Amino acid sequence: MDFNITLMIAAFAAIFITINPISKVPFFILLTQGYTREQQKKVILNAVKVSLSVLIPFALFGKYLFDAFNVEFLALKFVGAAVLIKIGSDMLMGQIPQFKSSQEEKDEAIEKGMVGVVPLAIPMMAGPGAMITAMIYMGQSVNVLEWGFIVFCLVITILITYILLMESQYIYEKMGNLGITATMRIMGILIASIGVQMMLNNILQFAELF
Repeated sequence: MDFNITLMIAAFAAIFITINPISKVPFFILLTQGYTREQQKKVILNAVKVSLSVLIPFALFGKYLFDAFNVEFLALKFVGAAVLIKIGSDMLMGQIPQFKSSQEEKDEAIEKGMVGVVPLAIPMMAGPGAMITAMIYMGQSVNVLEWGFIVFCLVITILITYILLMESQYIYEKMGNLGITATMRIMGILIASIGVQMMLNNILQFAELF
């Protein structure tokens, strides 16, 4: 059975950088200020379960959803490239979303662990960039082995995110805001480069149609 190792390495890199586990550390600390350790664990577990329940089905079946609306796969690849370029650009510029809530909303979120669902799982872990990236590489895969590897990439990246969030306080103390920001910007360069390369490949593919 054929296994396109080059494509799979590119898939893992794109998925990992798009989800960007290390960048979730300062967000998680911000979102869970005042939470106990047990409440933080509940939030992390909710985020892992929800993000995987969104990413894996979308990777496997998302193409059929777009087919139902007569959206060509090449058009989807253009959108995916544009999303990656936008995400990379935002990361490069150090743009960090702010999440505000009232004390009542915060108390409810603590009780239900809802910040593990929104915004931590969706859209921070299972955002449009990660979903489209996984779906595009799944669409370029040609056999069960490659499809399984894409799912593995999603699972292992979310698992790494889980580990980093569990140790978020220690990581933040060691790296500091400067270290995490620098890492995020380096990853921004990488993800933007992947998006540009994907865009160039799409343009060449489009040109071959004429």
